[in-house]
Amino acid sequence: MVLSRALCVKNAQERRVCVASTMFGNVGALAIAVMDSLCHSESLAAVAGSQRECSSIAISYIAFYLITQNVLMFTWGETLMVGDEGDAEGAGEGDKEGGEG
Repeated sequence: MVLSRALCVKNAQERRVCVASTMFGNVGALAIAVMDSLCHSESLAAVAGSQRECSSIAISYIAFYLITQNVLMFTWGETLMVGDEGDAEGAGEGDKEGGEG
């Protein structure tokens, strides 16, 4: 989060988008494919018991991570993107004034 704030310093809206983008990456299905391919190695499969057990354990952990990430992304991430209520009200009033004038 500190790195994203250091990289995105133009204005408050761009900073919020950058912070949300760096916190919630689009890596869901990639993790399943990587772990499935890693479970085909004998050393990792031997630790889990078999290739099938390795894949099921890995996919279970990844599924838990993805469910948690989605819940956070659609609650806390939305708050990051929208900002404070005062910011949203101020932006709405600016739009109204611009539309009327």
